[in-house]
Amino acid sequence: MAESHLLLPFFSDKKYSLVLKVLHHEILINVDEGLPLSNFLVYQKPIYRSAAMMTMVLKQTNNLNLISNWVTNLKEPYDRSFEGSPEIDNLGQALYIISAVSDSKRPLIEKILVEADKYKNSDYVKGKTEDSFHPVYQTKWIKFGLKALGISDSYKIPLIYDNYSPVFWLDFKTQNVGGRQFDETTNLNLPYLTWAGDHTFNQKRAIISLVDYPLSWESENKSANYLGMSVIDQMYSQNKVCATHGWHASEMFLLLIEQK
Repeated sequence: MAESHLLLPFFSDKKYSLVLKVLHHEILINVDEGLPLSNFLVYQKPIYRSAAMMTMVLKQTNNLNLISNWVTNLKEPYDRSFEGSPEIDNLGQALYIISAVSDSKRPLIEKILVEADKYKNSDYVKGKTEDSFHPVYQTKWIKFGLKALGISDSYKIPLIYDNYSPVFWLDFKTQNVGGRQFDETTNLNLPYLTWAGDHTFNQKRAIISLVDYPLSWESENKSANYLGMSVIDQMYSQNKVCATHGWHASEMFLLLIEQK
């Protein structure tokens, strides 16, 4: 990353300019050798879910060049970060990531569309995200990714309850069937989920750190190797916590930058 051109906005026209600068730093520090990592100490490869949100921030701050080589060399529809399994939301996330630096002629796009057909259930997609089915969330992502590439689609968002549906706030905000939201344990361990839900519903359930830095974190994620945090402090690895975190920082950034 040090060899790439880097833009560092002051965000002086924004309400939370100092916080945005810190969050931007927390995202940039996790772009390691051109790879958008959730945390460069505990993750060895990009997770598309996290990388897509980091891509949105890099696009807003004109820093897409930092990950452009990684994007143009993507060859797989899935990141297989969760026990090596295919996660269906990855399809839409990969499409969006490609759209940020390329066009609809990338060979991977056709491969993604073939995969999506395998999981088509009537007029939406249904498969696993981690170890659960989230057809609303997954269909929203694939529609969004195709739209970003200028590709028309026939998918329809199913009118069923999906607790991951509010995690997707980028479009289709009104296509949510009500139900329980994430609990306080999830808010503490996986705070990006609550921040995303706040973005969808224009509410304030998410918590923010009381320290100046780091502002983002994650804990108790099965895909993370928290031993990597021991180079900072053994406390992190013992408690299965990583700080900073690319997805969390991105969700915070993208919500706070909208505040007038």
